[in-house]
Amino acid sequence: MNRLELLYGYQKTESVLKVYADMHHVNQNTMTRWIRQFLLHGLAGVRHQTLTELKDLVKQGVEYFVSTP
Repeated sequence: MNRLELLYGYQKTESVLKVYADMHHVNQNTMTRWIRQFLLHGLAGVRHQTLTELKDLVKQGVEYFVSTP
């Protein structure tokens, strides 16, 4: 399971972060860092003028999270 799938799954669960991270064998601090990175890179809560801008931003985010250790 990749980072985006883990973050998406966490968003849909009612579990606290520690429990969710433990269930997926990921360190809680690592999950916290991924969430912070996701938010800092402008992928959450950002309004876009066009669908193309949104697609480009999502593509950049996926590439970032797939390539970053």
